[in-house]
Amino acid sequence: MTAEMIIRCMGANGRYAGYENMISCLEIIRKNPKKLVALEKLVYVYVAEEDGVSLNCLERRLDLLVTLLTKTAKPSQWILLELNPNKKPSVGEFLEAVTWYLRQIDCHRASAKEWFNA
Repeated sequence: MTAEMIIRCMGANGRYAGYENMISCLEIIRKNPKKLVALEKLVYVYVAEEDGVSLNCLERRLDLLVTLLTKTAKPSQWILLELNPNKKPSVGEFLEAVTWYLRQIDCHRASAKEWFNA
């Protein structure tokens, strides 16, 4: 399972400005979860440079995408991510939750099937 599959299942697609940015952030953190402790320095700066946007623009895009997902994703998907389905998470909380879930699948502690059945 990929970060892109999760984002798409939650209701976003490539038409949204933050879509590719979110996937890039998730994949970076999935490879190195320690980067969560300094998102702006270790993740956002790199993704912003790669996309040719300012740091402020990137942060806005990511926040807008999380807002969209809050409106489109099923409550059961938020619960699988161990997030409150009735409260918008911060971008950092969202990144941490999705990468945690992906690592659980990688380690076979969680099944990708449960995501699609949520």
